[in-house]
Amino acid sequence: MKSKKIVMIIVTLLLVTSLSLVIAQDEWKDLLPCKDGETKICGSNVGACKSGIRHCSGGSWRPCNDEVPPTIEICTNGIDDDCNGIIDDCFDMVPYMLIILAIVLMIGIWILLRVT
Repeated sequence: MKSKKIVMIIVTLLLVTSLSLVIAQDEWKDLLPCKDGETKICGSNVGACKSGIRHCSGGSWRPCNDEVPPTIEICTNGIDDDCNGIIDDCFDMVPYMLIILAIVLMIGIWILLRVT
């Protein structure tokens, strides 16, 4: 029973972490209702990216039109392809940090299950 509680705590922490990533990126604002006909700028004008326009229809925001979104960084072209403000940065820590976090959590769960 104790191990089930620990697993539930870990799952909850993972969900909270995922939610905080969404909140940090302001994507939660697209879930709010809107008035038909409203428009807002979407996307970014950083690097190779270009902003677009999002329209409200049926009380919800529609996908961004005319946006040039980030792409995978090409390391030798002198362009900020991933639109993070850094030209030709070819080492992004976030995926590696998430992998390390997942491994640590799996090891922790394995240890807890072996102890109980």
